[in-house]
Amino acid sequence: MINFSFYIDPVPVVLLVIEGGPNTVRTVKEAVVGNSIPAVFLEGTGRCCDLFAKACQLYDKYCRNLARDEITARQ
Repeated sequence: MINFSFYIDPVPVVLLVIEGGPNTVRTVKEAVVGNSIPAVFLEGTGRCCDLFAKACQLYDKYCRNLARDEITARQ
């Protein structure tokens, strides 16, 4: 018997988060931190999904402000 499994390309995976509760937080952590799987959060669906979406927005804003402050400090 021929083993074809090593000829198969890996399948891309993404975690899609819609709404969710405490177990969803655990699932997101395991996927993103433990397995390097990207996550997509549908903002506006409620519960922990909105919390993750807001956290991502705040982190992005923080990073942009930090970069702007570093550029300003160099001038």
